[in-house]
Amino acid sequence: MKNETIKTTAACVFAILGSVTKRLALPFCALCVLMAADYFTGLIKSKQNGTVCSRTGLKGILKKLGYVAAVIAAAGVDYTVYFVSDSLGEGFGFKPVFMLLLIFWLIINESISILENLSAMGVPMPDFLLKAAKSLKVNVVKKGESKDE
Repeated sequence: MKNETIKTTAACVFAILGSVTKRLALPFCALCVLMAADYFTGLIKSKQNGTVCSRTGLKGILKKLGYVAAVIAAAGVDYTVYFVSDSLGEGFGFKPVFMLLLIFWLIINESISILENLSAMGVPMPDFLLKAAKSLKVNVVKKGESKDE
């Protein structure tokens, strides 16, 4: 019963998200999948190291919830810019710049963490992959900073 409720709730949330904005649903879903993968690879890594701690696990879950809250806040900023510009007659149109930059930054951040977890677990990992992910993160930050100018 509990699993069905969770599945139904998740399906409704993603259905609403998808219907509201098809363009944002895929990156947000990818972020959610990567957050789960990061959590579970971190859990497996800590099991292998014998350092499993429920407090650390809870902190990880709260951190992931904080990511979702940050995405919602970025969406609020984007919508505010849209509505203010529209009410002033500028009509920029809705462009979810801040939200997408944040989602992609978080996707890259989660990917780096997963690669680091896998590497610590002994999974062979080419150095170029982690370097490429870290380089992408720097580029996203630079792109976000250039939007402020």
